[in-house]
Parts: sequence; C-alpha cells; structure tokens
Amino acid sequence: VEPPLLEAALDSAEGQEAAAGYFSEACGERVEFVDGAETHQFGNTSKGVKASGDLRTLHIVNANTVRAVADAAGVPIDPRRFRPNLIIDGVPAWAEFDWVGKDVRFGPKAELRVIARTVRCSGISRASEADGNGDASADEGGDLDVSALLTKHFPQHGPYLGVYAQCNRAGGIRVGDGLLVAPPRSKQWALAARSMLERAGVPGHLMACRDPSVGLLGLGFLALVAAAHLWGWWKGW
Repeated sequence: VEPPLLEAALDSAEGQEAAAGYFSEACGERVEFVDGAETHQFGNTSKGVKASGDLRTLHIVNANTVRAVADAAGVPIDPRRFRPNLIIDGVPAWAEFDWVGKDVRFGPKAELRVIARTVRCSGISRASEADGNGDASADEGGDLDVSALLTKHFPQHGPYLGVYAQCNRAGGIRVGDGLLVAPPRSKQWALAARSMLERAGVPGHLMACRDPSVGLLGLGFLALVAAAHLWGWWKGW
C-alpha cells in the first residue's frame, strides 16, 4: 500500500493550512482552502448545481466495471484514471448504476446516497500519473478516448462510468469495509406503511391493491397511512 501523499484533518485550522500548503507547493501558486459549508459553489457544466442541488459529492468507481471496459477495449485501464474518491470491488460490473436513488452503507457508520451516474468528460482521456501509465502509449493504457470506448462497447450505458453520492451519515471508511445497498426510500415508506397497517390489524386482502416491492409513492402512501388511522379509530370505536 502506497503511503498517503497528505495527512490532514480538514476540520481543524492546522489541517486546512497543511492542505492549502501542500497543493500550493504542488501547483506552484497559492491555493486557498475553501470551506465546504460556504453557500457559493463552483461547477464546470451548464447545469451547474441543479441536478443534485449540491456539488459536495463523492465519486464512486466500481473496479469490475473498469475491468469490463478494459477487457472489451483490449487495453489495461486502472480505476484511478477516473479520479474516484472511493473504489469498490466485489460487485458485478455496472451494478452501481442501479443504486441511483438508494442509500449505500459503508462499514459500521458511514451512509451515502447515490444521486447520479457520472458522465465522462475528456479529462479521463489522459491517464493519471497515479495509475502508472501517465507516459505510456495508447495500447499500453496511456492516452485513451474512454468516452468513445464506452459508447462503442457499452451503448446501453452511454458515456457513463461511476456514480456520484452525497453523505447521509458521517463515518470512517477503511479498505476492506463491506457495503450494504438499502432499498429506495419509496419502497422503505411502502414497507413501513404496510407494517403499520399489519400492526393495526388490517386484513391482508385489503392491502393487496399493490405489492410494496414495486414502491408506493405520494398519494398511495398517504392513503395507506390514512387507512391505518381510520381502521384503528373504527376498531377503537
């Protein structure tokens, strides 16, 4: 395991100063630390922050997805080329796309909500120095038109690889931690509503209008809640 380039606690003034100093030295010019709690955010797309409402996201890349692309293209591709915050392994290729809208728990505490697939820009056409191929030729995993490779070999997915996530609950994430994908919140609400109706004694055939596994939204959920209250009131009356 390679040693970290920088160790700094960003919730302390000393850590912020250390981070700013490190990147200032690396860039050859002064870099200022910007607190993520500030309301003004920066984006490089025409959509700005409208898609998710917040640019303070984590980028997750599935190592098996990268392997699938590398095998299809016939060239070695390192997951670090895609500049992820987290690299996951042990799940099927492209499975992460099904996590959009779902919560993913890492280790004992951390919970992230996957908000969108990552559309790939031309930046990943250039291998990062971290993946060891920064000076390699294209057939050795160097400069590649990855967006074109994705579209050619995986047209069903388009120029997307990786997903963006936001932090629901803070917690440490370590190498080797397991992950658990929770059902979408609409399904959680539906299951909670069904459980409430069952506790209220509502017969099963009255709840058979829709299986909660397909998710109950909006008025359907409210109707179940109202039915539970009315049933409980009627039984008590």
